[in-house]
Amino acid sequence: MLGYLIKGNVIARVRIFYQTCSCYHSKSGVYGHRPKPVQSPFQVDDTHKANRNANSNVFRLVEAYRTYGHRKATIDPLGLQQVMLDQAELAPERYGLSPSSQQTIDVAGLFYSATGNQMMTVDELIVRLEKEYCDTIGAEFQHLQSEAEREWFAKAFEKKNDVSISNHRKIDLANLMLKCQAFDHFLAAKFTTLKRGR
Repeated sequence: MLGYLIKGNVIARVRIFYQTCSCYHSKSGVYGHRPKPVQSPFQVDDTHKANRNANSNVFRLVEAYRTYGHRKATIDPLGLQQVMLDQAELAPERYGLSPSSQQTIDVAGLFYSATGNQMMTVDELIVRLEKEYCDTIGAEFQHLQSEAEREWFAKAFEKKNDVSISNHRKIDLANLMLKCQAFDHFLAAKFTTLKRGR
């Protein structure tokens, strides 16, 4: 009789446990789960949307550079790696554009120009796209799930050359990096068996 009561008590406790754990991903954030906040859908500015519709081929070219430009980037300092991309992906002719055309295009909302110049020819735009996406730094960000994140990253990456750092700030940053490196060497010498993340 005692064994039956203990067994029944355990079954009741297990049943209660599973009933309370069935809401693991509840809305209140229990058990370590943090629900994502509900965000309003991302909206492109109406003037940018109209410009994208009017210059859809140019926008497709800019998106091609955002998607495939990192594969053309010269990130190998020794020049041993072959360029993996067939140049057809980034050819303006594929999008119905001619680099020799002198037609100026309003690139507001298409390309976040670092110089603030909103009017460019196709050739000038290609030169700027090559400089931003195919130079010694490449960026692959089209895997980001939300359009807001992709737009923010494109805007920040295309305006990266706008950031000006004073000489005094550069010296402060260099000193900070030297302190970090000295601390890293100290940790490597003092705690040789401890694994440190990199």
